[in-house]
Amino acid sequence: MNRIITYGILPDGTVISRVGDKVAFPVPDYEAIGNGGDGYAPGDFRGPTRYSLESSAIHPYFREGDVTYAEVTWTKGFGNSRGVPVIPVKLKNKHREFWGFKPLKSTEERQQ
Repeated sequence: MNRIITYGILPDGTVISRVGDKVAFPVPDYEAIGNGGDGYAPGDFRGPTRYSLESSAIHPYFREGDVTYAEVTWTKGFGNSRGVPVIPVKLKNKHREFWGFKPLKSTEERQQ
């Protein structure tokens, strides 16, 4: 079976990914918010939100969610990719790792 990963951007800027009939989406780690780390002191809520990826069958995800499939801007294979914001390689690699794909090389690594 040929596995292809397609990235999608929700209207609020959240990045999701799709492989086959499954979709991966970020789930914030609410317990870690304000606990410090990454150079921020405990009680400082300005730090980046930590999250994990979870997956769901694609049909229930869009049927039960706040966003419809048509509202997602897909990066390839589903509609026009022109004008789509660039998704950082680091973020793409989180999704790739979740699905079991090899990581992409950053621009710096490719130029060496």
